[in-house]
Amino acid sequence: MSILSEIEGASKPGYETSDPEWTRDLRQRFEQTMLNEKKKEDDPTHPREATFHNQSKGTIADLVEPCRSSSSYPGLESPHHLSLSADNLSALDSESPTFLAFIVSVYQIPMKWENPLLRFRAMQKVPLAQFQEKAGDDISMFESTTGLETVSAWGFKDYVVRAMMLWFKISFFSWVSDSPPCKRCSNPTVFCGNVLRTPNESAQRAMHVEQYIRTESGCGAIQRFPRYSDPGLLMEVRQGRAGESANCFGALCRAFGYRVRWIWSDEHAWLEIYSEHAHRWVHADPVEGVWDNPLLYTESQGRTISSCIAFSTDGVVDVTPRYLRRSDLALEYNILSGEELSRISHGLTADVDDEMNEQDRNQLRHADIVEQTEPEGSLTSVVDEVD
Repeated sequence: MSILSEIEGASKPGYETSDPEWTRDLRQRFEQTMLNEKKKEDDPTHPREATFHNQSKGTIADLVEPCRSSSSYPGLESPHHLSLSADNLSALDSESPTFLAFIVSVYQIPMKWENPLLRFRAMQKVPLAQFQEKAGDDISMFESTTGLETVSAWGFKDYVVRAMMLWFKISFFSWVSDSPPCKRCSNPTVFCGNVLRTPNESAQRAMHVEQYIRTESGCGAIQRFPRYSDPGLLMEVRQGRAGESANCFGALCRAFGYRVRWIWSDEHAWLEIYSEHAHRWVHADPVEGVWDNPLLYTESQGRTISSCIAFSTDGVVDVTPRYLRRSDLALEYNILSGEELSRISHGLTADVDDEMNEQDRNQLRHADIVEQTEPEGSLTSVVDEVD
C-alpha cells in the first residue's frame, strides 16, 4: 500500500468521521503539489527562482549569501529561498550585521520544510495511523470523563500532533547531551572544542563539528558530533539538541499540513503549532515533550529570557510576551535594541508579503496585529504536558 493510500485510510474505526476532510484534503493537496512540481521540471520555459547576489564588499548581502545553504539531498533544495529585494534589504541595514546574518540564516529553516520531496520523505517516516488511533482514544477518554456536553479545548488534529510529539521524543529522535556517552565504554565524554569538518561533513553542510574525548579509565576514545541544519538529513541521523529537534519535528508537522513556527530564544529552540480548533498558536516543545505551556521556561524552570522570535513561511514575529511575564526574568537585550529587532522582523516579513495575494496578506497581517495587541488572548494558564 502506498503511503498516500495509508494516510487516507488511517483513521481508527469508529472515528472515520472525526476529521475525514483533513486526511482526504491532505492527500489531494499533496498529489497536486507533486504534479505541479513535475510540470515545472518538465517545462523548459518555466523561470527559475532568481537568487540575490551582490559582489560589493562589507555589505549585508555578503553576510546573507553564505547563509543560503541548500539541502545535502539532491532534489530537496527549498523552493522558498530568501531573496531579499533591494528596498527591503536596505531597510535591514543593521547596527549588528553579524546578528542580522544569523537571523536571516535561521529564517531559512522553516523555508526548507516547504519542499514537496522533503514532505514526501517525512510522510514515509511517520506512522500516522498510530497517532490517529491515539487521538481517537484520547477523545473517547475525554468524553467519558467529562460528558458529551463538555467541549474539548482541542480538536482531532491537535490530539494527533500531540501523540506524534510524544512518539518523536521517545522513539524517533535522540537527545545529545553536553557530555555524550562514549561509544566504546558508554561513560561520559568531555568536550574538547570544535574541529575542522571532514569532506563528507562539509558535503552534508554541517554548520560545525564538536569533538568529545573519554579521558578517564584509559579509554581515550574520540567522537564527533556534526551540527546539521538540513531537516532531511536530521530525519536520517535522528539525533541532536534543541535546534535540531525543533527543526526535524517541524518538518514532520509541515508534511501533514500543520502551520508551524520555529521559535528561537537565547539558549533554546522550540515550535508553535497553529490549532484550527482553538484558533491560536500553541507552544509545542519536542525536547521537553510539553504542549501549551509557554511559561515553562521562565516561571517553571526559572530561566531568564531576552527575546523569543517566531520564524515561518508567513514571516517573522516577536512572540516574547507569550513566554515572558516577569520583569525579574527579563534579560537586557544587548545585541540589538527592541526597535532594531522590530525593524529587522518587518523587513523580512515584507518579502513574504511581496509574494502573497492581497487577501492572504491582509488576513495574515491582521492576525499578527491581534496577536501582538492582545497577547493574553493567546495564552493559557493550564500546564498541559504530553502524557
